[in-house]
Amino acid sequence: LPMTRGEIDVEELRLTKEPRELTIDPEFRDLIPPLAEEERRILEDSIVANGCESPLTIWNDTIVDGHNRYDICRKHGIPFAVLEKDFADRDAALLWMIQTQLGRRNLTAYQKSELALRFEPLMMIKAREHQGERTDLQNIGQNSARCDQGRTHRATTPAVMSTSP
Repeated sequence: LPMTRGEIDVEELRLTKEPRELTIDPEFRDLIPPLAEEERRILEDSIVANGCESPLTIWNDTIVDGHNRYDICRKHGIPFAVLEKDFADRDAALLWMIQTQLGRRNLTAYQKSELALRFEPLMMIKAREHQGERTDLQNIGQNSARCDQGRTHRATTPAVMSTSP
């Protein structure tokens, strides 16, 4: 079957696993709450037993997803694969991180709400960047002048009211 845009043929996907030095950005690392001690132990046991099965996601050699896996792999000398993402800028990387984490189960409702609050201003910035100039308001000056003239005319016309005794 022909593939559509965005699909990956998993049969042909081969990830090269190798130890390598990556950059840890403190803001990226600290954006997501750390794993609980038990969660970290379970992840470490799994990686030691099975290797690092999920690639770390990076942007410009900076980790955007997989900080815990990276630490564990370095500690035990375990090779790992990376998936390079191409974000337009730092805010786009942060948005991706937040959106990705909101879909994961390991965050409490409170942690998810904290991320959502962090997500809102970034979304507003991106929305403003993508807003085009409105073309439906080009004649607003002419229309509002006519409206103002109409209001002035109506305001100076005496009103006739009838009252019944």
